[in-house]
Amino acid sequence: MPIANSIQFLIEDPQTALRIVILLGILIWVMYLLLKNIKPPQETSNTNDSYSRNNNFLTNDLVLKTNSQKTIFSEKNKQLSDKIDIETNYAVKQWKSKFQPDKLHPRQAIILLLLILIFLLLPRLNAQFSLAPVNIEIAKKTCQRGNITSNSCMLVANDYRYNKKDYYQAINWYEKACDLNNGAGCFHAGLVYEKLLYDNINAHVLYGRAVSLNHAGAHNNLGTIEFIRKNYDLAELLFAKGHELGDINAYGNLGRTKMKLNKIKEAEAIFKILCHEQKWTAGACYELSVLYKEQGNIEQANIYKKLSRQKEEKKQIEETYKIIRGEA
Repeated sequence: MPIANSIQFLIEDPQTALRIVILLGILIWVMYLLLKNIKPPQETSNTNDSYSRNNNFLTNDLVLKTNSQKTIFSEKNKQLSDKIDIETNYAVKQWKSKFQPDKLHPRQAIILLLLILIFLLLPRLNAQFSLAPVNIEIAKKTCQRGNITSNSCMLVANDYRYNKKDYYQAINWYEKACDLNNGAGCFHAGLVYEKLLYDNINAHVLYGRAVSLNHAGAHNNLGTIEFIRKNYDLAELLFAKGHELGDINAYGNLGRTKMKLNKIKEAEAIFKILCHEQKWTAGACYELSVLYKEQGNIEQANIYKKLSRQKEEKKQIEETYKIIRGEA
């Protein structure tokens, strides 16, 4: 029953239904503008046939006439041919003009662009302002069907985790999303195990499943567990992949792991990039100060220690201003 499931899903997910309606509206409007004035000419072929019959009649008639008559008819035929050429060219131009769609009026273009922007930004607006109210019971039913989307499972899990503080139920629903190949579901299930239930064994298993689904944060968290266990080679691989997938914390942890593996030059290069170019700055600057101190380069160690302190103070000032403005 794929059609019935799709219809039920649209009823339960008004945001997706609205996006589909907007998309269909855009497509219908574009087709209307393109096909609005395409009307095949009704009389061109008849006119050409009539002129062709007249031309043939005159040509056959000329063969039977005298030379003088041929000359007269030849002149008339030439005039008639010129007229045919003029009217035929005019008919062709009319035909081509009727296949050219109307130009898009500026107001139509603006409305079309607005519809496209609404279609593209609707998910972000919904996430920011909660445009579509979440019905947890409906989300549960959608998740349990398991053949459409895993987002509903995540909604239920987040409700249990953040609102009801029922962490075991949250894990249950996160794992349902994980079973539907949602990497975030596996990752958050592992996160609840590790940070809220202090169960690193199950956290390790769930992070592993998230890693198999290329979740960046899971690479960093699993790498951290392996780092604590002093499995530095495995931790290095996990942190490197996590950084490749876009986790900035994994890059800093990669630098720390390389220091443990005595890859000092590589660690130094990573910390310099993080200290001078990225937001993850204060910790990286401090790591550089420690590295230079161990090498006996006290001058560089003091420079980066001072830089680390300045960046940390700047960060605290920014956080204080956020609290004052009510953004924290």
